[in-house]
Amino acid sequence: MEEEEFLFTCRTDNAKIVHTILSSIHFKQSKEKKDIFAHCIISSSGLRWNVERGTCVQADAYLKSEMFQEYHCQETLKFRINLSIFLECLNIYGANTSFVTLKMCFSGSGTPFVLMLEENGVASSCGVQTLENQEPIDFQFKSYNIINKAIMQGSLFKDALNELEWWGEEVEMVLSSESSDLTFSAGGSYGSVAVNFRQNSDVFDLFECKEVTKFRYRLSSMQCMAKVLGLSEKTSLKVNEVGVLACQFLLREESAS
Repeated sequence: MEEEEFLFTCRTDNAKIVHTILSSIHFKQSKEKKDIFAHCIISSSGLRWNVERGTCVQADAYLKSEMFQEYHCQETLKFRINLSIFLECLNIYGANTSFVTLKMCFSGSGTPFVLMLEENGVASSCGVQTLENQEPIDFQFKSYNIINKAIMQGSLFKDALNELEWWGEEVEMVLSSESSDLTFSAGGSYGSVAVNFRQNSDVFDLFECKEVTKFRYRLSSMQCMAKVLGLSEKTSLKVNEVGVLACQFLLREESAS
């Protein structure tokens, strides 16, 4: 297929960046055998990938157009794709893809999403079949007032989740305007544990708490963030008035290169 037939093309000289970012939302549990599918929207500003786990967890990854050496998009494109197979194709030259050139192309609805990879003069091409787009569930996070928010070190958030792993199936998260702190806690028949972060510590870059919020979440849902927290330099937490938790992650440059 000639290049002019594609509605979208892009190129990066470091395929590992794409692989690392998309792997962070591929939160497949070890006991799960089914593949993970992603919703993808391609626009002139970049590629947005969305993965759902049931009806309670969503993860988004955004590949900005500026991160590519070449980027051309003629129109907005929407589709679903098997993310598990997509990542396997990206990994065709092994785990170290820092020096692998990646070109991605797409002709539109019903056509395969094409990946062209090259390393040291050896080229490979893969086509991953796309499916008709289905809009992800709208959590309507912005429809309710955001009560509390904080920006903290990603590694410390991950450490807190690790501490709670063996203490129950649910995690309680309390953001307090009275004591100015963030507390994660869990408990079960063998006892309980709590991890507390004070506002005046070096943990936070931002701590804005309007009132006390206390909500419980499934630990398995929180653990979906473990992979990206390992790469994250900063993590933003926002809680709205009905308890929906939104997290954003700033990835360290060296983690994706």
